[in-house]
This record gives sequence, structure tokens and C-alpha cells, in this order.
Amino acid sequence: MIDTLLAALYGYGIRTPTPLAEAGAPASMASMAPQSLPAYVADGGYITLIIIVLGCLSCALGIWRIVALARLARAVKRQSRAAQAVGDNPLARVMRAAESSGASGETLEWRLEEACLRETPPLRFGLGALKLCAALLPMLGLLGTVLGMMEAIQSMALAGPTRTVAMATGIGRALVTTVLGLTFAIPVVLLHAGAAAYLSAVTTRLEEYCARTIADDASRHSDRPSRPGRPGHSGTDA
Repeated sequence: MIDTLLAALYGYGIRTPTPLAEAGAPASMASMAPQSLPAYVADGGYITLIIIVLGCLSCALGIWRIVALARLARAVKRQSRAAQAVGDNPLARVMRAAESSGASGETLEWRLEEACLRETPPLRFGLGALKLCAALLPMLGLLGTVLGMMEAIQSMALAGPTRTVAMATGIGRALVTTVLGLTFAIPVVLLHAGAAAYLSAVTTRLEEYCARTIADDASRHSDRPSRPGRPGHSGTDA
């Protein structure tokens, strides 16, 4: 049952002979001959394919999000220098929401908070998936390595303790999944960090505008002169 499960998960098949084996070299040297990358991928089985597909999708998602957030960060930076809302960017939409509300005081603060909350989910789209994939890829590689080590040890137990070269070859093939997992995880982590940096730049601009708008509104109301009371009255009801 264990053999059937390992074969289903790991997908090992009959290997074609290496050039050294075809040339009549000893079996120990033939088993140690270097393999091409497709051969290593084929040895890794389904877990290797899962790592490659997930890694490619994660890198594509990370590149897309970092490019989109970089464009938004530049647009928001230009908008922060303008007095009126221009174009279609998060800061411009927040400015239009504040201007169209015509509110002041706490109502203005709520309107600004609501507008910022509407802009946050689209900005964060995909970052959670990138973070998850960055943590999942090395674990998938480790899982493939553990399964490969189990098969290598089982093969050595069946072949006898003298087949150390075969065991070393099996361990080498098992480590391919860990290498692939780390190879994809490192750029995914870097892409997530870059996208998070651009996201922080955009949200900081939004928070700065909201704080400045609320402060300006409070300053206008504090500088407004109070209405004088009627003659003969103190301005407060008895």
C-alpha cells in the first residue's frame, strides 16, 4: 500500500539509460551521471509539477500587482500636488467624495473614512495570495524531498546496504523539489515586498490628504466669528 501511494504521489517510472550506461560504463558511474532539467522534473513527479505551476502563477501575479501599484503610486503622487481632482486614481476619487458631500466636522471625517475604505480592497488585491504562495512553495518542496527520501531509503532496504550509490542518487533527486520550491519562493517574496511598498506609498498619501482636509475644516470652523446675541440677552437661555 505504501508503494502504491508513493508511486501515485511521486510518479516515478522506468528511467531511460544515461549516455554512460549506453557506452558500457559501470552501473555505479551510470547512476551518478548528471541529468538534464526535464529529467529531474520528471523524477520529481506531481509535486514538482505543482511547484512549477504554482510558482509561475505566483510570479505572474506578483509582476502584475507590482506594475499596477507602481502606476497608481505615481498617479497618486501627481494628484497630491494638484488642488483639484484630476484623472481616475484613488486620491482623486477620495477628493471628489469629500467635495461632493459638502459636509464638515465629524460628518466630513466619516465621509473621508468611508471613501478610503472603498479604495483599500482593490489596492490589496492579490497580496494575500502572494504571501500565502511564498510560504507554501518551500513547504511543498520539503514535502517532495521527504517523499523522495522515504523512497530512497525503502529502495536501499530492498536492494541491500551495499547500494549506497543508488541511495545517494535517490536523495539527490529528492532534493530537486526543495531547490525548485526555494527558487520560486525567493522571487515571490521579493515581489510581495515590492508590491507592499507601493501599497504603503498609496495609502500614506490617502491618509495625509484625509488628515489635512480634516485639519483645514477644523481650522475654518474655529476661525469663524461667533454670532452676537440680541441686545439685552446674554446669548444663553435661562
